[in-house]
Amino acid sequence: MKPKQLGALLLLGAIWGASFLFIKLAVAQPETPGNFPPVTLVGIRTGLAAVVLYAIMKFRGIRFPWHRWRDLAVLGLINATLPFFFFSWGEQHINSNLAAIYNATAPLWSVLLAWLFVREERLSGVRNLGVGLGFVGVVYLFSGSLTGARGSDRLALWGEIVCIVASLCYAISNMWTRRRLRGIESLTLATGQLIFGTLWALPLIAVFERPWQIAPTPTAIAALVALSLLGTAVAMLIFFWLLAQVGATRTSQVTFLLPIFGLFWGSLIGEPITSRIVGSLLLILLGVVIVNGGLEWALRRRMSARG
Repeated sequence: MKPKQLGALLLLGAIWGASFLFIKLAVAQPETPGNFPPVTLVGIRTGLAAVVLYAIMKFRGIRFPWHRWRDLAVLGLINATLPFFFFSWGEQHINSNLAAIYNATAPLWSVLLAWLFVREERLSGVRNLGVGLGFVGVVYLFSGSLTGARGSDRLALWGEIVCIVASLCYAISNMWTRRRLRGIESLTLATGQLIFGTLWALPLIAVFERPWQIAPTPTAIAALVALSLLGTAVAMLIFFWLLAQVGATRTSQVTFLLPIFGLFWGSLIGEPITSRIVGSLLLILLGVVIVNGGLEWALRRRMSARG
């Protein structure tokens, strides 16, 4: 990977890792109840990013495939509205660094779902080990919240659960894209999911949250703008550029960088980095490496070196 491409990969990891911090600063908290409610946060985030990406599509002369609106609407629900909402709601009750770590489990869910529902996919013994290690890391991290069962402890528990469900949504959306949206250009997919993600959120915002009554802080407004333009629109443009430059396999390495940057950004607002958090992250990332063939690749290199 060339220095420019490596720099783009690190930048993408830093931006997506910061997205969890932006959510934490923008969403309504007990100490800042006037900030953005979760669905409102999702609607504004997807709406602003959709406008930017659609403008870029028009500038590049790319026609939007409105005839595929049903498939894109499903993608917008499972890859934008639902996971964005789950992370936003979850971060009302847990730290952003925990949400970033749970987000890293999406590749594990993808492998497990492919094994269950795609006949061509098979889990080898080594990949079984990777899935097992990854979910041991999830259980180890999650077990830290099982000591309490009342009040804020229970809400924190549910906050972690919905973040795990959000990563599962990303895995389901990968399967949906492979089955129903093959051949559509990546920028079009991203724009479509954001457009329909916004459309899913708008009626829920109007009925349940009434955003015209809120008074967010300047920090929350700045965080939401950064989340929409930097953490969603700009990050997706970098992601597509990397896909074209180095391919999907190398671009997927951002999975390992994102939670590490998430821990760093969270520490800037005083979120603790405990031994349980570090240990869980290492187990999850090791599992992701193994299920993506990292251990098999290393063994083949070792065997080849021995001649």
